[in-house]
Amino acid sequence: MNKLSLQWRITLLTSFLIALSCISMNLLMFKTGSSYIDSIGGYITSYSLDTKNPSPNDSLYIEFPPEVMREFIKNLSNEIYKSKSLFSVRGWLITGGVSILSGLLAYYISGKSLRPLQKFSENIEKIQMENLTTSYVNEDEIKEFKILAQSFNKMLERLAAAFEDKRSLQAAAAHELKTPLALMQAQIDYSKSENMDINSYKNLINNLGEETEKLNLLISMLLQIGEAQRLPRKDPIDIAPLVEEVFTDLECLAEKKSISLIQKGDNFTLKGSDLLIYRMVYNLVENAIKYSLEKGKVEVETIQRDNTKEIYIKDDGPSIPDEEKENIFKPFYRIDKSRSSKISGHGLGLALVKQIVEIHAGKIEIIDSKDWSLVFKISFK
Repeated sequence: MNKLSLQWRITLLTSFLIALSCISMNLLMFKTGSSYIDSIGGYITSYSLDTKNPSPNDSLYIEFPPEVMREFIKNLSNEIYKSKSLFSVRGWLITGGVSILSGLLAYYISGKSLRPLQKFSENIEKIQMENLTTSYVNEDEIKEFKILAQSFNKMLERLAAAFEDKRSLQAAAAHELKTPLALMQAQIDYSKSENMDINSYKNLINNLGEETEKLNLLISMLLQIGEAQRLPRKDPIDIAPLVEEVFTDLECLAEKKSISLIQKGDNFTLKGSDLLIYRMVYNLVENAIKYSLEKGKVEVETIQRDNTKEIYIKDDGPSIPDEEKENIFKPFYRIDKSRSSKISGHGLGLALVKQIVEIHAGKIEIIDSKDWSLVFKISFK
């Protein structure tokens, strides 16, 4: 049954229901008709028996010889039997004919009814990976599937955006990987062409080690971005202990700049991936520490409202211009100003943060504040 097309499934189901109705009706009509025929035959038989002893009140009386009457009753019984048999055969023939005709009509009508779906499927089959960004299903062409077409077009838009982001990420990743590799290759080529002393070789090894560490960090971040969607997101997460754990892990980094880490607000529970939510808070706090001023402050405030659960990460480092606030969440994007100068990194931390927030059905934004230079606000429903 699963291998049959939808048209054949509808046809067989419709034919079965019509045939079942016809059989039930035929049986009911045969039973009713037989009872009426039998009652007529019984009436004639009983009447003929009653007339052997006529009542004086009978106005008309015709007497037949007994042999003729018996022959008449016998013939009558045979005719009744033949009529019932013929009625039954015709009923079954009509039932079979109606069932077959109904099946043919059901096949034809279901085919006509499913033609818009077939046309819709043909339009979908024309969509390829190469033309995903320009593909579009006409929402008004097939009115029966308008809502489906609208949903499909929205899905195409999301897929196109996802593939475009993937291509951009791949291109940017290739560029970022190529830079340290080219530098390492240049240093190695230089060492081959020059007579270097032991100190020069030590410097070369140290430089190669630094570049290798950068590559490892970059690859690690790329893997985290790629695996974020596949991790299960069913853990109950208490946010206050998680923030405290992040502060503990980043305490050494904060002490190097004499930065105070402040935690305040409510404790609430999120449902998601414990690893991803930890990485989200960690990246934001680490960024805040990196860009904060010496002896500055970094604060994480958690607030539970009626309909939302909010996390605020605040620092007193350089602010971000309004025109750059959306760009900083793009992979490998870095602002060439005071906020990114002399700070190591590849520009993937905030891209990963945004991805984590979105796969948990949340929202991240940068809001204005009188008391802080930069405030990240994360909202979960």
